[in-house]
Amino acid sequence: MPTALLLKTNGEIEPLELNNETDAELIREKIGGWFDCVRSHEKKIVGYVHDEGLIIGLPANPVATFLFDQLLAGDCVIVGSYSEKGEYDGESHELPSHFYSGRFSEMARTMGADEALNERLNAMLANVDTSFTVTEWVE
Repeated sequence: MPTALLLKTNGEIEPLELNNETDAELIREKIGGWFDCVRSHEKKIVGYVHDEGLIIGLPANPVATFLFDQLLAGDCVIVGSYSEKGEYDGESHELPSHFYSGRFSEMARTMGADEALNERLNAMLANVDTSFTVTEWVE
């Protein structure tokens, strides 16, 4: 079973063992609610973030923001998105090996502890317009 990583907003990383049957429950438990998916085909990863993180004011996640090149709030679970054959098949796979390295862990801790970075990201989050509404449903 693939090992996912929980990227906490403070830069801590926690490994998670996925088993496919209860993945959604585990992810929901770890990030604190229902989740949305973000993808980076370039990095061969998928991330799961709280789907109301911006609306309920969760803190910015500097590592997830960096990995997915978009402002993300709250804890994030990442998994590999490509099979051993190099195919994107919608299943959870093992992360590329560099995500398990001490170098990645150190980068995450450094970003999580960088007060100036986190203040800037949280200020950006505070300016995100979350008042959007759906006015028309088109099938």
